[in-house]
Parts: sequence; C-alpha cells; structure tokens
Amino acid sequence: MAAHVQDAIDEVSALLTQTHRGVEDFTFDTRQELAESIEKPASSTPLSGALIAGISLIVGGLLGLAATLGTTHLIKFTTDGASLPVFQTASVILSFAFAALIGVRSGGYRDSGKSIASLELPDSGGMARRAIDLRRITESRGYTLF
Repeated sequence: MAAHVQDAIDEVSALLTQTHRGVEDFTFDTRQELAESIEKPASSTPLSGALIAGISLIVGGLLGLAATLGTTHLIKFTTDGASLPVFQTASVILSFAFAALIGVRSGGYRDSGKSIASLELPDSGGMARRAIDLRRITESRGYTLF
C-alpha cells in the first residue's frame, strides 16, 4: 500500500512542480505518516500500564498489610485480645487467585492485534488521476493551473 501512496505523491509532485513553474512550494502529509507517529508512543503504553499497575499493587499490599497489623494491634489493645480477627490461609490464596485471574484475563483482552499503521488507507492513486484529469480539463478550456 505504501508504494501506491509514494507513486501518487511522486506523480502529483511532478504535476505541481510543473504548474508552479519549477518552484516546490508545497509539501505532502500522508495518513501513513500520521499512523506511524501515533503507533510509536502507543506501542509503549502496555509496558507503562504494567509498571504503574505493579507499583500500585505493591503499594496497596504494603498499605493493606500495615492497616491490618495496625487494626489488629488496636483491637488487641482495646479488648485485651479477646476478639482478634482470624485470617485463614485458604481465603487469602483464593482472593489472590481470583484477582490474578481477573488481571490476566483483562490484560490479555486485546482488539484483533492490528496496529494503527495497518489500517486500510484510501486509494491515493485515484487522487493523482483526478488531479491529472483536472489539469487536462482546465488546459483544454484555455486555463493554466498555478
């Protein structure tokens, strides 16, 4: 697809250079360049998200543990240890497994994996043909394109 775009740009560029009396006072911006400029930062987004999520989990775990220990000590101090909370290993493992399952499932959910650069672009060759046809029509009527 990129070869067709470049061929069209070359053809229109030659036509414009001729109609602008040899002065190249124009540029071309294609959607392909835009797609590639968006793709580069977007490709690093999953890594950034994973790092932020990892840090959040560690901090949330360090704070959760501190809150649990603090609450346990507060209960022990105020009730003389009569009603301390009981943590069962199975419930902790089940909670972790469920959270890991949700994380893996949501992290693995992706669109079809297509990149932005692989999007179907319009036929640029058609634009070049229309420009050439416009030139022929205007010249046949005695006008000159500048």
